[in-house]
Amino acid sequence: MREERGQTEGRVRYYRSFTEDFVQTANQAKTVDEHYRFVHANPFYRLLSHLLYGCGFLIALVYCRFALHLKVVNRARFPKDRKQGYFVYANHTQPFGDVVMPFLENPSRRKYWIGSSANLGIPLAGRLLPMWGILPVPSSVGQMHAFEDAVAQRVREGCGIYVYPEAHVWPWYTGIRPFAPVSFTYPVKLDAPVYVATTTYQRRRFGKRPRTTVYLEGPVGDDTGLTRRERKQALCDGVASLMQACAAKESRYAYVTYLPAEEKDDGTALLR
Repeated sequence: MREERGQTEGRVRYYRSFTEDFVQTANQAKTVDEHYRFVHANPFYRLLSHLLYGCGFLIALVYCRFALHLKVVNRARFPKDRKQGYFVYANHTQPFGDVVMPFLENPSRRKYWIGSSANLGIPLAGRLLPMWGILPVPSSVGQMHAFEDAVAQRVREGCGIYVYPEAHVWPWYTGIRPFAPVSFTYPVKLDAPVYVATTTYQRRRFGKRPRTTVYLEGPVGDDTGLTRRERKQALCDGVASLMQACAAKESRYAYVTYLPAEEKDDGTALLR
């Protein structure tokens, strides 16, 4: 669905900053205009959306089983109350897998993804992603109110909202990149619980591609006695800490190694 790019030598990639893009859409400049609808009331659109979402679940079963060799740990962490909407924060290491893995992490709930509007520029698939569940972040201030209303509505409906605070996809990356407290604006504003999904990689007995294991944790503690700014910082620190500890312990195989660009010519760029 996406075209990968970047400096590569075998399975080593070099980066200059943690915000570098290694994956781009066919139309990276695609934006959400002032006429874009985040929530549709048309019954035919909604029916098609539900049908497409069901197809997505089947695609997830096949792709996660045969391409990612996926295992999900701690599904019981998610809330049982179907009226309770929630947010899930995950590391961003799969261009397509990060879209389909949530289907299997909590199959009983409808999921939505907060993502870049550049995803809408993917040929053909870009038109279908909104029906599947993407909530594209608008580039204009004028559309932010409608976007925020859409996020709030999905939480009220008891849905899971997935957020990838690292923002950029680094395929098969085994670490956790820095992210900012601003990513936690909506759970604080909506008083919704926060969960963590950390994607990790392990060596398989057969085949070069690793086994993918997602560890679910939470809810992350949220002290409502703090100011909103303090709550966002506390949630950011708590989520980052859980992700870093999990990745350090459970990601034991680097299918792709990422190194700072200055190390490219010093002879140390070797895969583990």
